Amino acid sequence: MEWTEQSKCGEPGASVQEINHKAGLLLSEIMQMAQHPDKMEVISTGVGRRWLPPQGEVLKVNTDGAFMAKDKRGAWGFVIIDSEGHGVLAGVGHLRAVHNALSAEGESCLAALQAALEAGISRIIIETGSLLLVKAIRTCELDYGLRGVIFWGIRELLSLYFSLKNVVHVHRSCNRC
Repeated sequence: MEWTEQSKCGEPGASVQEINHKAGLLLSEIMQMAQHPDKMEVISTGVGRRWLPPQGEVLKVNTDGAFMAKDKRGAWGFVIIDSEGHGVLAGVGHLRAVHNALSAEGESCLAALQAALEAGISRIIIETGSLLLVKAIRTCELDYGLRGVIFWGIRELLSLYFSLKNVVHVHRSCNRC
């Protein structure tokens, strides 16, 4: 049984175990960066592509979802980073029932926003490797599809509780810190 992330259709993905392992490593790195901010550096992730921290008092929310088509299950993860590259909040979870990769991406964003709201975070930029999720957040076009309520919920949370600076699609190699 193989789990794959489906940020982009047709691209090979990582298993859920790999994503969970990477999330654990990321949390360790965040803790180390918080203890040693002078040693923090932005990781280069490809030719001309790199993750950059947000500017000013805005926090960057990076989200990702995983989907297993055969069993209709998945996973989600997010990281919230400040302007100095310090980890503020992170989370991962499993989805027992999810319709498609876009739904998993949406669940990840929704989980990140709910956690940010509980933590009192309001000024954000959202980054995702899913072009469809960016479209689903910016427009109502996907609200009437399966699991469209997720996108409506994301926009509702954003309009009520957040000062959203941008929703950005980034190459998957940049959707990490």
